[in-house]
Amino acid sequence: MKNIKDMLDFHKSHKHVFLYQFDEGREYAGLTGKYLSLCSFPVEGVITAGGKNEKSAALKKGEGPYWTIEEVREKFAPGECGVILSVFDFLLNAALGSLTEAGFHNVFFITDYYRKKIQEKLTPRTKENFILEVNLADHCNLNCQMCDHFSPLAEKHFLDPRTFIQDMGRLADLTDNTAGVIKILGGEPLLNPDTPDFLIAARGLFPQSRILLYTNGLLLAEWETKHKANLWEICRRFNARIMVTTYPINFDYAKIDALAVKHKTPYSRFVEESENDLDKNTALYNVLGEREKKSVHHPLSPAGNVPVHEFIDCYHFNRCITLSGGKLYTCPIIPYAKYFSAFFDKPLKTRGNDFIDIYAARDFEEIAEFLSRPVPFCRYCKVSSRKGGVDFRLSKKAIEEWT
Repeated sequence: MKNIKDMLDFHKSHKHVFLYQFDEGREYAGLTGKYLSLCSFPVEGVITAGGKNEKSAALKKGEGPYWTIEEVREKFAPGECGVILSVFDFLLNAALGSLTEAGFHNVFFITDYYRKKIQEKLTPRTKENFILEVNLADHCNLNCQMCDHFSPLAEKHFLDPRTFIQDMGRLADLTDNTAGVIKILGGEPLLNPDTPDFLIAARGLFPQSRILLYTNGLLLAEWETKHKANLWEICRRFNARIMVTTYPINFDYAKIDALAVKHKTPYSRFVEESENDLDKNTALYNVLGEREKKSVHHPLSPAGNVPVHEFIDCYHFNRCITLSGGKLYTCPIIPYAKYFSAFFDKPLKTRGNDFIDIYAARDFEEIAEFLSRPVPFCRYCKVSSRKGGVDFRLSKKAIEEWT
């Protein structure tokens, strides 16, 4: 977070703050301005390197407010102004040269890492790269420590197929039956005896989406004998990939590997990368003894005093989009923290502006824009204190696992 904190301190120390952009980086500058505004550090405008011609072109597109360097100099003393560069690395020297020549010496450069991070997190998702997560069961049969769905603390709860079909049907209408990835998970989803019905319904509503069933795998081998429907065959027929997280426990994973081969079912067995790449997408590995599942500590602040700017480093934000009870959340911690609140009597308040109601939303664009902005609940998550690579253990249901 160092570069972000430095940028906000730079902002505080100047009476007037502007962004500086080249035409090639207009998108970066716009999103940087959005981020600063969301953190209550708005800028006065954007200085365009291309002068009046570029300013005119931008204004015709409805963008702004834009300034030329000359206009800023006419209205403000250069010494009063701080300029934040949101430009590509190869344009840095040109930007510094232009500003220095014009008398602007108070300049801050956003690192490439955070420019990309701001772009990734604050760009509203398209339908094609929309990633949706749905819990079929909130509770679990393994109960890992530090679970970010709070499953060890959860009451027994199954999602009803009718609710799922209704909510997913509404999303299908809003997205023209398009979503990049639909993740079926929990808790442990296979505790829900209706799991096949959810997969069939999801495929019917979203014919082109990747459907992934995340499970710890402990119930897979017995599924055929305990339930009427053959889960393996249904996953094969409806092209739903079974994703088995490999835990360092005494369990015969080779047995379910063989079943996947037998049924010719789409199947992956993996561990989650958590040591150094919390901000990256989940990485998949061949785990034949090569890696070991680790835990991630996601500490909460029940006082709700976390600075809002920390959300930019949250790997959940605008990626682990969660559907629960007809509402969409930008991450799973918000809807499932109710179990933390109840178990430890530490109320974490969920407000009406912490989610978007899919039945009240006008269109997908409204949903996508909402999910690309932090919500009040973000102040409970100490993102800068998260720690990966913690040795896996079962939960002792101690508050320290989540604080």
